[in-house]
Formats: sequence, C-alpha cells, structure tokens
Amino acid sequence: MPIQILMPALSPTMTEGKLARWLKSEGDKIKSGDVLAEIETDKATMEMEAADEGILGRILVQGGAEGVKVNTPIGLILTEGEDKSALDATPVAAPIIAEAAAAPAEVAPVPAAPQGPQKAYSGPTRRQTVREALRDAIAEEMRKDPAVFLIGEEVGQYQGAYKVSQGLLDEFGPKRIIDTPITEMGFAGLGVGAAFGGLKPIVEFMTFNFSMQAIDQIVNSAAKTLYMSGGQQACPIVFRGPNGAASRVAAQHSQCFASWYAHCPGLKVVAPWSGEDAKGLLKAAILDANPVVFLENEMMYGQSFDVPEDPDFILPIGRAKVERVGGDVTITAFSRMVGVALEAAELLAKEGIAAEVI
Repeated sequence: MPIQILMPALSPTMTEGKLARWLKSEGDKIKSGDVLAEIETDKATMEMEAADEGILGRILVQGGAEGVKVNTPIGLILTEGEDKSALDATPVAAPIIAEAAAAPAEVAPVPAAPQGPQKAYSGPTRRQTVREALRDAIAEEMRKDPAVFLIGEEVGQYQGAYKVSQGLLDEFGPKRIIDTPITEMGFAGLGVGAAFGGLKPIVEFMTFNFSMQAIDQIVNSAAKTLYMSGGQQACPIVFRGPNGAASRVAAQHSQCFASWYAHCPGLKVVAPWSGEDAKGLLKAAILDANPVVFLENEMMYGQSFDVPEDPDFILPIGRAKVERVGGDVTITAFSRMVGVALEAAELLAKEGIAAEVI
C-alpha cells in the first residue's frame, strides 16, 4: 500500500500551515532524507524531509495551498514493486484546508435557541448491551481492514475479562486476536511498534489502573512521536478498557484516569456513555491516525441501548452531544454520569426546570 505523506507539525503551536512549494515532482525517485517540500508556519519557512524511500506517486495538495491542517495527507509514495494502480486503491481522506475567515456581518444579536439532540443516524437499530456494541465495532473494522488487530490479556480464549471480545477469536484467529502475558508495558510496546510499522492495533487493558505499568509507552512513545518526527511518523493505535469506579473491585481497579490522559499532548481521549456512542466512537478511534485512549466503564457493559446496525456508522471524535434539550440550566457529564445527569434532569422537570444535558 502506498505510504501517505502527512502535513508535518513543525512547531509546538502549529495546527496548520502553507505548503509553499514541492521540491519533488510526481514520478521522482525519493530516498530517506531528501527534501520534499517547503512548509511555511506562523514563524518560519522550513524544509520537510522524506522518511521513506520510493517514488512520489501522487501529489494530493498542490504547492501554494494555505491553511493545510497538520496530519492531512498531502502526497503518496509508491514503495518497491508498486505501480500507479495502487494509488487508486488507496483510501485517502479529502485534504483538510482551513477556509479564510470572512469579515463578520453586522447583525443584531439573536438569543440562541436550545439545540435538539444530535440525530446523526436514522437507520435501523437493534437492542444491544454496551459490550456487544463494542464487540461489533471491533469486528466490523477488522473485517474491513486486515491491519486491525486486538492484543491484551485474556482477549482470545477467555473472550475478554468482560466478554467484549466474545466470538472474535473464532472469526479472526490467534494471529489477530492475541493473548498476552501479564505485562502491560510489554504488550503496549508491541502495539506501539506495530502502529509505527503501519498496522492498527487495539490494545486492551483489563483495567486502566494497570495502564500505569505502560505509561511510558502510551505517553512518551505513542503520544509524542508524531510531533517529534515533524509530523512524519503517525501512531494509529487504540488503548481501551474499563476505567473509573466499579462494584466491589477495590482501589486498584477503581480510579478514573480521564483527566490524567486528557492532559497529555498527542492523545485523544474518549469516554462513551450509550451503546450508540460506544460503537460509533470506537470505530472512529480505530480509523484515527492518532493514538486514542478509549475509556469504558465496567458498570455500563451490561446496560442495553438501541444501537445502529449500519456497519459504516461512525461518530466524530471531538464533538459534544446534546442528549436532552433544556433552556433553564445545562448539565455536562461524560461516561456513566451522563445517565445520572439524565435522571437529575427528569427530577428537575417535575419542578418546572428545563435542564439541558450535554
């Protein structure tokens, strides 16, 4: 498969830049260290070097383009043995280029009306538990892409400590559903290395409390390498498992690490509530080119919701979701506490207070 050339991050604050000009043309041979293009940031013009060898098969973003978002594919490199037909078979997201800000129109301010729940999906659904929704998300993406695999303690023969991977070993076999010893740093490191090599690992921690054993791999290797490589070395990996307080599992299985990981640059952190959220966000996490920490809740695994059946259903990471409309007060929550917030909103409604839940 052709190698994607990504728009690099050339400073800690860079989110977009100008692709000033290409110094290589389509069809040119490339070796590691060759200067491919000049990139203008808000601070300077810098050269972008190649990290791989091959032939520049296709330029996706032309020279002179401004507002090109960091991590956007800007070109494709054909590796040894590949011809131009491989370019058309490579799925590439449309380049993300920021639009120039328009001058604000002078209009009278209008009070914002309460927004309704975001109904991104209106197709058929079926009643599923959260663990079943998570399993289906993994299975659907594994069927689509042979680069996706699951690794962790008891994910295979035991079918997951919480049965999230039930049936996956029978369908995909031990080369893609991989049982590991009890060594979080070891199998997290294997996952990070596999991601650097072009695979898409899903690393399961039996509880995120045990991810502390692998914190160096998650933060120093997975999260920081894209920046340290100038945007050239992505790490498409998902770290998932139960997080936060549960029932009768004591302190070493009960801490919430959402805030810890949310304060680590380079990581995306997701904490779903419903079955729909769990499925749509896990699929988005698997498809993301960045490391994603996916925080589940043990007490939610057995709860049932209406879950989309569409195998292409995805929820975008990074957008809040209005679960209930209300104009008097807003309650925000994540993970299991969304359900508690909805219960609180019901109680407030009996007192004539319309609470919005986000």
